[in-house]
Amino acid sequence: MVGITREGSGWLRWELTQAVHSHLRHETNLTRFYRRLARKKPNQVAVMATARKMLKTVYWMLRNNEPFHPGPGVVDLVAGRRRP
Repeated sequence: MVGITREGSGWLRWELTQAVHSHLRHETNLTRFYRRLARKKPNQVAVMATARKMLKTVYWMLRNNEPFHPGPGVVDLVAGRRRP
């Protein structure tokens, strides 16, 4: 498995990391992935791995023309309630 390298757009990497930080306010599979990694790895490594996973998800959603399905039991951590 290859991580995000510095060969690509720095702007895109920055946008992805911002999206990850914003996404961490909601309890989803991606958030759980980040937290599991953050226990074992430095924070920046966990953020970049989560950004790569998010990018792959977005790519396949666009490629297959599918909407995002966050899954059952998604909790909005800011509001403290389950989202429909």
